[in-house]
Amino acid sequence: MIENWRHYDVIEVYPFASKILIFGDKILRKSAPEGLPFLRERFTALIGDLEDVSGGLTASACNAAMNAYTGFLHKKKTPTLSET
Repeated sequence: MIENWRHYDVIEVYPFASKILIFGDKILRKSAPEGLPFLRERFTALIGDLEDVSGGLTASACNAAMNAYTGFLHKKKTPTLSET
């Protein structure tokens, strides 16, 4: 069973670091009063089809979306994320 896992690329993602790489260093922390609306707006613009659920995105859901998007960019070999 373990042999099957050897075909997968495993990465470790730090959501805040990914947010800085993708959105720049002028981002608000999710714990700041304006932080969660800020992230919801950025994610909706960045990741398609989030408009219907963006108002309900929690801080944890934003981190999960960031992790998934980072993995997607890494798999596409986006230079900023696949060379680090």
